[in-house]
Amino acid sequence: MKKLLLNSIPVLFLFTACSHDIPDKDVKPQKESAIDRYSFSHAVQASAVALNEQEITVHHVVRGSSVFIECRLNSLSFRKNNPKKQAKLLLKVDGQLVSEHHSAAFVVRDLSAGEHKLVVEAVNANNKPYHLSKEFTVTIQ
Repeated sequence: MKKLLLNSIPVLFLFTACSHDIPDKDVKPQKESAIDRYSFSHAVQASAVALNEQEITVHHVVRGSSVFIECRLNSLSFRKNNPKKQAKLLLKVDGQLVSEHHSAAFVVRDLSAGEHKLVVEAVNANNKPYHLSKEFTVTIQ
């Protein structure tokens, strides 16, 4: 009997707490459209900024002598059947071209101890640059 009573107390609190949040049936929420909240010029300006935004975002994590790299390209794709422009990534370590990648995430293995400058650059299939690149420095212990 005590267990039944102890288990029913939280349920009782739940029902009594939720009963106060029931909305009044006579109050109707006022619907507001996006056009009413923002002027038309703001909406057009936001669209223009989103369309012109060409950038590459690079996240990296160092683990031992390896660097895990993940890239995000807003205006390019690595898939052949995508309507966006097709791209690949060139990786330079300390000014030397090390590899090319056809995916957004990859691993650079066996870097020597010390500080290294890495550059990730987006290019098309013929290695013509899209002028999208990121440079960062990693330290291998």
